[in-house]
Amino acid sequence: MPDSNLDQIVDEYINRLKVASADLPPERKQQLIMSITDHISEARSTLQANSEIAVRDILDRVGQPEDIAAEALSDQAKPPVLQSKRNRGPFIIGVAVVIVLGIVLATFLVTRINNATPGSVFSVTTSTAIVDSLVVPNVAGLTLSAAGVKLATVGFSYIAVSSCPAGKLHPGLVKSQSPIGGSSAARGSQVNLEIIPPRCP
Repeated sequence: MPDSNLDQIVDEYINRLKVASADLPPERKQQLIMSITDHISEARSTLQANSEIAVRDILDRVGQPEDIAAEALSDQAKPPVLQSKRNRGPFIIGVAVVIVLGIVLATFLVTRINNATPGSVFSVTTSTAIVDSLVVPNVAGLTLSAAGVKLATVGFSYIAVSSCPAGKLHPGLVKSQSPIGGSSAARGSQVNLEIIPPRCP
């Protein structure tokens, strides 16, 4: 039989499939027809003898167009309940794990707070105080203006008192300070400076 007649047999089969699958969504219908057409073409390419019997045998093995369309419609109508449950499984497990971890963490923090001793609270307060303390710079021997700038740069304020010289320091220089240089004091605290006035009685 000429190939044109064999092609007509296949075309009639595909037309039956188009009619039977008319109720499918257009995209699903097109995919189904293309899939069956490609399958038939591939099977025909492997035939040793391209005859009507061989072609009809291929079509019989593929199945009746009406049965194929009915199965596709059945699959289309099935609600994806099982698929949804499978997809939600890992999500539900993940949410449960997060909730459990949150409860465990909250319980742990409450227990730590309730069991905290005064000593541990004092320890935290002391650490904070150390962080806020600064080393007092040594300004002895500097002029009052230079000493003031150095103290302000670090974070201290100052007050100056005068006295007559008792050594070889020049008038107007810082004679001593309290707190002394190198000691620790709170940020913003006041340093007392004793200066040698330009003139003494």
